[in-house]
Amino acid sequence: PLHLVTRGVAERDTAGVPLRVVGTTIDDSAQRRSEQERRILFERLQLAMKTACMGVWERREPDLHETWDAQMRAIYGIDDPDWQPSRAAWLQRIHAEDRPAVELQIAQLERNGGGVLAYRIVRDDGEVRYIDDHLRIDRDDQGRITRLLGVHVDATDVRQTQLERDELTRRLQLATAAVGFGAYEGQPALNRSEWNDQMYALLGRTRESFRDR
Repeated sequence: PLHLVTRGVAERDTAGVPLRVVGTTIDDSAQRRSEQERRILFERLQLAMKTACMGVWERREPDLHETWDAQMRAIYGIDDPDWQPSRAAWLQRIHAEDRPAVELQIAQLERNGGGVLAYRIVRDDGEVRYIDDHLRIDRDDQGRITRLLGVHVDATDVRQTQLERDELTRRLQLATAAVGFGAYEGQPALNRSEWNDQMYALLGRTRESFRDR
């Protein structure tokens, strides 16, 4: 089916009686299909970003007008759709222990054109979240910043899994050392194996002087 757009103008006499109608008809099908495709792609992108816990923000220079999308506000636990984002409001939500390093890194990234930051934020309810911050900086021909564009990824689940894994590894190391267990893992297909420190100690070897086969 075609989507047509018709526009017409009626010519009238002095008494207002229509004499004739002049019009044009345009086949708008291609543009409609293009708009529909863009809408579908946008909806898919929104779903993907929500699933991946990704939020987008943008700040224009020199007026410093900043916008956050709905997912960005959700990551930071902000329910008010009329809340006005700003650099100061963002910095205030960064964990106090991470804030000095982030401020230094931001200055470096602004000179280098962008990059990636990792830090913690504290929501208004006190919950701590881990953020991977991807920043891009656009400049004009004179080198002046015109726009800052960022994507924040809520990496809390990944970080917690890593922390739990590291803690489990540390406890396992303490347990094996306490009872004198040596542990190893062999990978015959790769002609490689891994020994823990106690395994070396039991055999009177060191990592530097001996590699098992």
